Amino acid sequence: MLTPKQEKFAVEYARTGSATEAYRAAYRCSRMKPETIHKLAYQQLHHPKIAPRIRELSKEQNKPAIADTYERQQYLTKVMRDNGEDTTIRIHACDKLSKMQGDYLTNVKLETNEPGVMIVPVFGDGSLEDWEAMAVKQQAQLKAEVRK
Repeated sequence: MLTPKQEKFAVEYARTGSATEAYRAAYRCSRMKPETIHKLAYQQLHHPKIAPRIRELSKEQNKPAIADTYERQQYLTKVMRDNGEDTTIRIHACDKLSKMQGDYLTNVKLETNEPGVMIVPVFGDGSLEDWEAMAVKQQAQLKAEVRK
């Protein structure tokens, strides 16, 4: 459990990123030299009880700043379904959402005459076992071709 001053230090450090500013906000230091404040702030920053709290607060503070995939999909779905929105924007939102969810496949044709080179797709419908079986079959075909 942190003291109120330690908690204030942790909160201020997570907010500002400056240990010295956080120390000044949490503790009385009007009569201290800047070097002393800096030293004590550094010690607080690495205190075994305060450091984990700072990490916790930093995670909480950064979390809402970045939208995860689910949140982006929710937003695009809301735009897509908004009848008051311009049709072009709604179509664009639908397109982006479809791309995020992998509804579009890009057909790429790759060929090689190099023996021992195997091209394995990174998308598609099958399970990993299906892809492994296909890879084993391709390897057998390649070995047969090399033997000829």
